[in-house]
Amino acid sequence: MKSSTEIKRIAKDTVALEANSIKNLENSINDDFVAVIDLIMKSTGRLIVAGIGKSANIANKMVATFNSTGQPALFLHAADAVHGDLGNVQKGDIVLCISKSGNTAEIKAILPIIKNNIGDSWDGLSNNAKGAIMSITYNYGKVPKRIRAAINTGNTEKISAAIRSLAKDNDGINKNRRLAEAELVMLPDFNSDSLMERRNK
Repeated sequence: MKSSTEIKRIAKDTVALEANSIKNLENSINDDFVAVIDLIMKSTGRLIVAGIGKSANIANKMVATFNSTGQPALFLHAADAVHGDLGNVQKGDIVLCISKSGNTAEIKAILPIIKNNIGDSWDGLSNNAKGAIMSITYNYGKVPKRIRAAINTGNTEKISAAIRSLAKDNDGINKNRRLAEAELVMLPDFNSDSLMERRNK
């Protein structure tokens, strides 16, 4: 067991290290920082903070702090977003993604949608359709052109048909999942989990 002197030294070293890290944050307060604050302050929607793993814990804490100051905020788990929760993001919201590396697969998957990769038509989709499209985006790393074109028509049947056409991609390795997603798009926003589970068996 460490001595009292050793414990105190370690504790003081830790505090000094953390204090130095906070001090170094001054270098990050630049025009980009001001632009983000300005964007949040002018927003008519909520602040959505997304993350996964340890970053999700940090995002949750940030949401609690923002809400306590009167800034409406909502936590979004990046993995859940891929499977449908991105429907919680509405027009006018600001999305803040937390990632240590900036290359987290789930974060990279949701960014194309958040950045209006498929245009304003996204707002008119059902949550089931959004969930199906996010699942596809996660697999492909982007929204395939066939899907984007179908979404912009606003026609549910065309979106479903476009998703079904992806079933043969990559030698049909995700055929069952694509067919489930195509069927999911046509359903009202309920009981979607059982359908996906049935198709994935």
